[in-house]
Amino acid sequence: MSQTTQNHRLAAAGQLGAPHGRVGAASPTSASSGSSKRTFRDKFHSMQQEAQEANIQAVHKQELQDRRSLSVAMLMQGRPHAFVDFFMLSQQQYGSAPTAENSAVAAAHSEAGGVSRSPELSLQSLILLQQQLIVADAANKAEQHEQAFAAHAHMARHFTQLGMLDKSVFFWKKCLQVSMSAAWGPGELEASCALGLLYESLHQPHLAMSCHERCQQLALQLQRHDDAATAHAQLVQVYAQQAEQSSREGDVQGAAAFYSKCRDAALQCGDTASAGAACHHLGLIDQQHGSWQAALDHHR
Repeated sequence: MSQTTQNHRLAAAGQLGAPHGRVGAASPTSASSGSSKRTFRDKFHSMQQEAQEANIQAVHKQELQDRRSLSVAMLMQGRPHAFVDFFMLSQQQYGSAPTAENSAVAAAHSEAGGVSRSPELSLQSLILLQQQLIVADAANKAEQHEQAFAAHAHMARHFTQLGMLDKSVFFWKKCLQVSMSAAWGPGELEASCALGLLYESLHQPHLAMSCHERCQQLALQLQRHDDAATAHAQLVQVYAQQAEQSSREGDVQGAAAFYSKCRDAALQCGDTASAGAACHHLGLIDQQHGSWQAALDHHR
């Protein structure tokens, strides 16, 4: 076979095995296939996202319908007061007071101009809320204050467990109103103590202080010595915190007044360590004012 014939055959074989166009270039068919795969993947993710959004909207719509049906049922039963409370408490905007855990986040959100919102209530919580509001309303109309108190207290504890302290405060206030209207001391004592602890968690020391002081008065009147000791112990903490706050603000007289209250409350509940610390601070304040004899008495 001549050299020329062999060259022609090699050239023909090369043309049959190679794609049209430039040697080494990608096949238009393969490029089109890769492009279609990428497009399908993007469409698939987009369809997934749309399906998730549609599901969220459907759930929200169902929850809204459930909330409306529960509230309408209370009106049909002739419970307008329960309806008003249910409508208010079931709103996500209700309760902007931050808890101890999220106070910094809530403050930053408020500075940014946002509206503070409570978490949405589950359907189970909404049903429980409706039931207990109806029980409390019926008990109030029948002047059965202990049953009304129990229904409100049940919801207060429920919301405390959920971390919704603003709603818990709402119901303990209801308990307080029921107890005071019926002149029922034990109920007022329990509600006041609970509110004092909640106000501490919500960083509202003045309200906490007034509640604990009321607890102390009621416990002494009812001769419930354990409750009185508990109230004194809570007051020791609140008074000490307020004294430190007054010192930081430069209010020396205010600090001295709170340290004196802290010392007295600590002595009432047998907390000698806190009483000694309060006396130490009072002695330092006396030294700053040149009251050396008073300082010596406090340091003793």
